[in-house]
Amino acid sequence: MMESVKSPRLFHKRFLGVALLAVVSVLAMRQLVSGQSDTSAGWQRMSPMPTGVFFACGSKTNHHYIVTGGVTSSGKTTDAIQSLNLDTGQWQVIGKLPVDRFEHAQVTLADGRILVAGGRSGNVTDLAHTKQLVDAMLIEPTTSKVTALPDLIDESFGPTATLLENGNAVVIAGQVAHILKPDGSDWQTVIDLQTRRFNHAAIVVSRHQLLLIGGTGRDTFELVDTRLGTSRYLPCRLPHPTDDLAVARLVDGTIWITGGQDTRTGNTLRDTWCLKFNPYYPDQASLTPGPTLEIPHGVADHRIMQRKGQLVGIGGESQLNRKDTELAAVWELDTQRSTFRHLPSLLEPHDDALLAYHQDQLWVIGGYQKKQVLFGILTIPAATDAVERMTWK
Repeated sequence: MMESVKSPRLFHKRFLGVALLAVVSVLAMRQLVSGQSDTSAGWQRMSPMPTGVFFACGSKTNHHYIVTGGVTSSGKTTDAIQSLNLDTGQWQVIGKLPVDRFEHAQVTLADGRILVAGGRSGNVTDLAHTKQLVDAMLIEPTTSKVTALPDLIDESFGPTATLLENGNAVVIAGQVAHILKPDGSDWQTVIDLQTRRFNHAAIVVSRHQLLLIGGTGRDTFELVDTRLGTSRYLPCRLPHPTDDLAVARLVDGTIWITGGQDTRTGNTLRDTWCLKFNPYYPDQASLTPGPTLEIPHGVADHRIMQRKGQLVGIGGESQLNRKDTELAAVWELDTQRSTFRHLPSLLEPHDDALLAYHQDQLWVIGGYQKKQVLFGILTIPAATDAVERMTWK
């Protein structure tokens, strides 16, 4: 049942065998000039990724952004560990994962090591036969050493990995929260959740608490307390079971929720929501509607970041009646005035992309977009290796 719920999101991103040979040839012939400037839209095209991917994971450590796994334009998953130097804009492949994967979880620990866990392995052209993974590992970026951790208890596609304010890393996979020991040697403890979650959002709300929001087939908010070893629902709910949403926590503790995909219909949402929440009084949590996103058919699989009391949204996709459109949209939500405005668009669409912020520079990395082949006669899905950067003025 869960496989059938998830399948509509990937169905429109499947790959067509013969046509894929054409797109791989086109991509192989493509050459982008390092640092080629195009500032007409406020964005600069940077050196491309060694291997373009979507459904990948990324996290920042020191002055590098580390990308692991993902789906390539052949439809296969990769085991590559790719590193972007955020000072020079140059890429390197620094190692390999033990197993190729996509839709996994990743977070950088306080000591700079990178935790990678779960996901799926295989070819997305045959989604039903992809393997769900329970392995976990630590990557040392400076040496490329990969150290195995004990397996997760529950398999999961679309898990999350989050670093709490107290330095503990938490992996949410299926119906279990796994808390990593401070030295990264093993799982310190596990906590049973109220429900299984896939493609949810997870956000830190205190030194030792994590809030889980939505997910495939889920409309609930669930508070995980790693100190008490407990999990509980909040009294409010989302109006729709929502996956692939994006969330951010403001300085005053308010949590903003943007977009996502209604699991029942597959359509993307234009909604934003404001969750007023005090982690010490969870029973008083309340959810109120925020401004509507001015994107005609809504947005999901987008990325957001908080900057000076405003939320900046990047890319993603709109989907209506199983027809999807990849987005180059960039927008800003003023959380003080509850107003929305469009910012200069990306040079090309980036759906399921990665987002990095470094020294007032915003980087958008890879993702999914359609490609035209056979002289524009045929349009097929593909991963993009494009990297774009904008410097805030």
